[in-house]
Amino acid sequence: MKIEIDGASELAKTLNTLEDVIVDSFWEDVEVNLFKNIERMSKKYNDTGTLSRNIYSDSGDGYAEVGIRDDGMMVNWNGAKVNYASFILHGTRAHMIKPKDKKALRWVSGSGRFAFSKGHMVSGIKKDNFLEKSALKTFDNLQKILDRQLKKSGVY
Repeated sequence: MKIEIDGASELAKTLNTLEDVIVDSFWEDVEVNLFKNIERMSKKYNDTGTLSRNIYSDSGDGYAEVGIRDDGMMVNWNGAKVNYASFILHGTRAHMIKPKDKKALRWVSGSGRFAFSKGHMVSGIKKDNFLEKSALKTFDNLQKILDRQLKKSGVY
C-alpha cells in the first residue's frame, strides 16, 4: 500500500527554508539582545565613550558573539599592554599611583578645582564581569527569543 500526499515535497522544501530563516533570525536576535544587555550593564564605565565604541557583535551559522575590541583600549600595566576593560572585568587591588614624567598628578576634584598629588594610594577597581552577566541574562531570554521568532515566522 502506498499513500501519497499532494504537495508534500513542496511542503518539505518550504519547511527546510523556514528552518534556515528561523535559525538565522534567531541568532541575529540573540546577538541584538546580548549587545543591548552589554551596553546597558557597561553604561557606568562609559566616561569617555571608548568602552561603548569598542563593543562589537557578530552572528552567523549557529553562533552569536559580542566582545570588546582593543582599539584605543590598551594601557601599559607592569610593562605589558593590557585592554582597559580587563581592569573592570577582573578588578584591581589597592595600589600606589604616581606621576611618570611630571612632578605631580593633576585632576579636577569634586568641587571643580584642580587637585594635585606627588603620589597616593588608590582603592582599586571593584570586579564587575558585565560580559558574563550580560551573557547569562541573554541565556535566560533564549526561550522568549525563540518564541518570538516562531511567532514571527507563523509557526505558532
